[in-house]
Amino acid sequence: MVLSIYSIAYLLSLTGLVLWFFFQKDRKLSKLMSTLFLGSFVVYAFSLAFSPGEFGGKLWILFRDLMVLGAASQIFIWVGRSKWTFFALLFMTYGSYFAFYQDYQKSSLESIAIPSETLDNAVGFDNKAEFLVELRDKNDIDRLRDYLENQKWNARIKQAFELEDQNNSNLDEYVSIDFSGNALDQLSKIQTEINNLDFVIHSEINELIKFSPDESEIEPKRKMDFSNDPELQGQWAYDPMDIEKVHQLLAKITPPKGPANIAIIDTGVDASHEDLKDVYYSIDSNSDKDAMGHGTHCAGIAAAVSNNGLGVSSMSPTNKFIRVTSIKVFGNFGGATQEAVINGMLKAADAGVAVISMSLGGISSDARQKAYNDAVKYCNKKNAIVVVAAGNSNTDAKNYSPANSKGVIAVGAIAPGLVKANYSNTVDNLQMGISAPGSNILSTYPKSTYKSLNGTSMACPQVAGLLGIMKSLQPDLNTKEAYKLLKTTGKKGTEFEKVGSMIQPFNVIKSIVD
Repeated sequence: MVLSIYSIAYLLSLTGLVLWFFFQKDRKLSKLMSTLFLGSFVVYAFSLAFSPGEFGGKLWILFRDLMVLGAASQIFIWVGRSKWTFFALLFMTYGSYFAFYQDYQKSSLESIAIPSETLDNAVGFDNKAEFLVELRDKNDIDRLRDYLENQKWNARIKQAFELEDQNNSNLDEYVSIDFSGNALDQLSKIQTEINNLDFVIHSEINELIKFSPDESEIEPKRKMDFSNDPELQGQWAYDPMDIEKVHQLLAKITPPKGPANIAIIDTGVDASHEDLKDVYYSIDSNSDKDAMGHGTHCAGIAAAVSNNGLGVSSMSPTNKFIRVTSIKVFGNFGGATQEAVINGMLKAADAGVAVISMSLGGISSDARQKAYNDAVKYCNKKNAIVVVAAGNSNTDAKNYSPANSKGVIAVGAIAPGLVKANYSNTVDNLQMGISAPGSNILSTYPKSTYKSLNGTSMACPQVAGLLGIMKSLQPDLNTKEAYKLLKTTGKKGTEFEKVGSMIQPFNVIKSIVD
């Protein structure tokens, strides 16, 4: 209803504005048109203000619509000398509005829509697919489509996830539903009714996912010389993690089956980066570029080429232990959804990676985690370990997904001084929580540059890189076994109680090779 009022009021505002100028010489008609314009614009502004959506998005829509009104008024003033030209242009404007701009306006409002308060505390949902629904049988998709049509809810349904081994998971029974029009004002009611259908097992919001690293000052340099990489001195975390001893130990070892593959599920990775290209391999050409920089930074933390005389080092002294690839799930402006992330996980698992690293997430609740849980289970069956950032809100990570999903290793962040980073979520209430340095982390950035960032996003690939080395030495290592090794060999103390033992790579690797 709100969307309809918004578009009608805008069209009347446009009509009143251009006719106001056209009838300037007719005082009575000019006043009538000015009243139409002002009244309609007030209704338009109120409908925009009270429509479901984020405030920043509404400001952008208001600015855009005002620019269109301003441009239209100038054009009509210019052609107003000719009555026939004026009304011909007005007719064409109406046709263009109903053919193009009206739908564009509505889709803009839908794209910033947020769920009603009754839909728990979700960060937001994808406007292209608001819900993920698990059916009892994938053939029930037609029954669901018929039900939605009978209810007169504008909706489109499609298979949600793509996976190779459909017999190995129930993820092929998930569909995504894209609602439009008046249905967007009734999402809470619609979800309740969908859940009551006898052929539906479960539904959850297709949540929006985010990452939130902060740029930081580079930590004062430490004196380290165990590799010839010029930026090593700026990698403060390698001192308390004893990476020099790790390099010395690994220099004497050859992994039994070659390098383990690590997938960065993120914004893509700059495959041509000088410090990554020799260790990077592609499974998706669309993921080999990175407009945001976040994925490239994570990839460098996990697997930058050591001892090549360029940039930074990783925990691996040579390229024989780990390789890295990328699956892009974020758009070029930072947006991702639960559906996209899960499809990225499935793609990585089907490609045979050993470790899946996800520096992403958002506020959620256990009630909506079934799709993530099913995806993690699928990855584990494919012998992949899933490691996830705990989140940067200084709260309990049990309310963040996918960090709170069953079967993942969640990573909190440690700051210089070896204390919990003030932004890091806590992991003590999760099944498998651990910590790693996450503040002032220097790593690769697009176009062969380097940058220092803060966040559990930076701590997560520290653990992913270590897990990759562990998997190269013991390929059949599963998640529970790996976590037990990380926890028992990690650095403990009161400063780590809430954020998890800090990883000690040398101790872990030595326990595997001894």
